[in-house]
Amino acid sequence: MVRTDPAKRKKDQSTDSSLFSPDSLVGQKKVITKTLKKRSKRNTQKSGEVRTAAASIRSHFAVARKSTAAAMDATVTNTDAVSDLGATADHANGGARTKVITTVSASDVMEELVFACGQLTKLTQTVEEMRGEIFGLRQENDSLKQELVCVKRNEEKLKDDLSEAKQSATAARKRVNDLEQYTRRNNVRVFGVREADNETTTDCERKVLQVFRDKLGLTIKEDQIEACHRVGAAKGKPQRRTTEQQHHYGKPRPVIVRFVSRKTTETVLHNKRKLKTTAYMVVEDLTRDNYYLLQRCRDHPAVISAWSKRGSIYSKTENNRIVQISSTDDLLTVSRRAPVTSTPHSSDLRPRGFGRGRGHNRSQRSDGERRPGRNIDEFESDSDIGATGGSYM
Repeated sequence: MVRTDPAKRKKDQSTDSSLFSPDSLVGQKKVITKTLKKRSKRNTQKSGEVRTAAASIRSHFAVARKSTAAAMDATVTNTDAVSDLGATADHANGGARTKVITTVSASDVMEELVFACGQLTKLTQTVEEMRGEIFGLRQENDSLKQELVCVKRNEEKLKDDLSEAKQSATAARKRVNDLEQYTRRNNVRVFGVREADNETTTDCERKVLQVFRDKLGLTIKEDQIEACHRVGAAKGKPQRRTTEQQHHYGKPRPVIVRFVSRKTTETVLHNKRKLKTTAYMVVEDLTRDNYYLLQRCRDHPAVISAWSKRGSIYSKTENNRIVQISSTDDLLTVSRRAPVTSTPHSSDLRPRGFGRGRGHNRSQRSDGERRPGRNIDEFESDSDIGATGGSYM
C-alpha cells in the first residue's frame, strides 16, 4: 500500500477545491473563449493559404493548356509547310524536320505538365495536412465546448448556492434581530434629561424618576429599575461645560432605562403621550435594524404615519390601512397597494421631526423651544451598555 504525504494530499485537495471556486471558473471560461478565438483565426489563415495554392495550380494548368495549344498549332503549321515543299525537297528530309519540330513542342508541354503535377502534389500534401489539423482542431474544440458547458454548469450551481446563502443569511439576521429586540422588551429610551458635569448613574436614575413622577404622574421606585445610564460617548467633552453651556451648544445624551418588570415598561410607554408639550420624550428601545426600518417607513411617500409597538413596526397608508412592516420588501407591497398621488401629503410640507405623521410636529414645543430629536448616532453601540445584563445596540 502506497502512503501519501499528508502535506501533499492537503495541497492536492486545496488545488482541487480551488478549481471550482468562482474566480477559477471565470478564469477557465476566459481562457477557453480566448483559445477558441485563436483557433478560429488560425483556421481562417489556413483556408486562405489553401485558396491561394489552388489559384496558383489553376493558373499553371491554364498556362500549360495554352502552351499545349500553341505547340499543336505550330506542329500543324510546320507539317503543312513541309508538305508544300515536297516537290523540291526530299521526303526523308522533310520528315526529319517535321519530327524535330514536333519533338521540341512536346518537350515544352511536358515541362509545363511536370511543373503543374509537382504543384498539384504539393497542394495535395498541404490539403491532407490541413485535413489532419482541422480534424485535431475539431476534437479540441469539442473538448473545449464540453469544458465550457461544465464551467457554465458550475457557475449556475455557484449562483444558486450564493442565492441560498444570501437567503439563509437574511433569515439568520432576522432571527438575531428578533432575539435582540426581545432582550430589549423591558427597556425604554428617555430623551431630554439634562446631563450634569461628572454625573453618576445614581444621579441619572434620580433625574429619570423625577421626570416619570412630575411629567407622567407615575410613582416608580428604585427597586423597579434594573439599570439606568446614558447611551453613547459624550460629544464635545460635556464635562468641561456648565449646564447652561451644554443646553446652548448641544443636547444631552439619551438615557436607557431597563425595568425589572415588563408591566412597568408598558405603563411608561402608555403614558408617554403626556410628554408631547414638554422637552422630554420616551420611546421604545429598538434595535438598529428596526430603527432604520422605522425611518424608511416615515420617509416613504405612500405612508402617512409610522410607529413601533412592542418591537414591531407599523405604518398607516393613504387609504387608512394599517400594515405591519417586517422588512423593506413590505414597503414595496405598500407602494403597489397605495399608489402615490401627485399632491404631497400635508405631513410632507411640515419640518420632519421624530414624530412625522402624528398630526403635529413633535420636535417643536408649544412655547417655541425645540424638542430633542433622535439621530442614528444615538443608536450607536458602546462598550458599557452590556453591563445592564441585556443585549443592546
